[in-house]
Amino acid sequence: MTGAESSENSFTTPNYDNDIFIAVMGATGAGKTTFINTTSGSNLTIGHGLESETKDVALATFHHRGYRIFLIDTPGFDDTHNSDTAILKTIAGWLELAHRGGKRLNGLLYLHRITDIRVSGMSHRNMKLFNKLCGKESMKNVVLCTTMWNKEDI
Repeated sequence: MTGAESSENSFTTPNYDNDIFIAVMGATGAGKTTFINTTSGSNLTIGHGLESETKDVALATFHHRGYRIFLIDTPGFDDTHNSDTAILKTIAGWLELAHRGGKRLNGLLYLHRITDIRVSGMSHRNMKLFNKLCGKESMKNVVLCTTMWNKEDI
């Protein structure tokens, strides 16, 4: 099973000991969906314009080294239509439903554009919020990833 999967289907998918759920989060335009499509071979819709594309949580699934990996595509922060609070509520609501369905989040990738030479106030606030939400013990499962390396002369 490789490719995109609706979030509703993920709750009825049987749990296997080798399932891994990883949320991919970051600002709008950081390359979350591109990363997920490249990694999983999925074909989730990517936004190329000035407005954000991802409005709901979506899953892409692939197999690697005996594990079934679910990458969770999330709406971006600093969105053109919704506040960061509304986006966090959307993500939290999905995670709550997933938890009720026996799905556990194993990790979180936070994508940040390398072309943003500074961590903006929004990104800084989000990182602090993740620390509060996850707690120090869970932060070992959060990875900060930089994107857009092909756009920068380094």
